[in-house]
Amino acid sequence: MAIIQNTLKIEIYPTVPELCEVINAVLAFYPGEEKRVLQAVQGAINKRLEEIKESEQNG
Repeated sequence: MAIIQNTLKIEIYPTVPELCEVINAVLAFYPGEEKRVLQAVQGAINKRLEEIKESEQNG
């Protein structure tokens, strides 16, 4: 029985442009589902932004 694994190994400098490149590379693993993946990423971003906002309000 064949075992097939799609693996993406990434080494980046933590910059915004490289982060965007990683997102685009990951999207290649989800043809036809890019919108769903991007919505999930957007949800994670919104959650983190809310956490930052709460942290700033609490000092």
